Amino acid sequence: MESMPPKRNFEKSVLVPSVQELAKQHLTNILARYVCPGQESSAVSIGAEVPVIDIQKLISGDFMDSELQKLHSTCQ
Repeated sequence: MESMPPKRNFEKSVLVPSVQELAKQHLTNILARYVCPGQESSAVSIGAEVPVIDIQKLISGDFMDSELQKLHSTCQ
């Protein structure tokens, strides 16, 4: 006889609206449940570009160092 996986108790789960429902509300502020207390928010520049990491360059000997540097700075 196979053993049954343990049952999970979800009675205490907080019911939250779906992303689609939140989007319909046109909220202008972040809801308190999504804010981590004690964590500073960092401003994001509107003009910031999303870097493109070329996987082919990562595995190529000629451009590997420059792509690794770009990847490293992107992850920080």
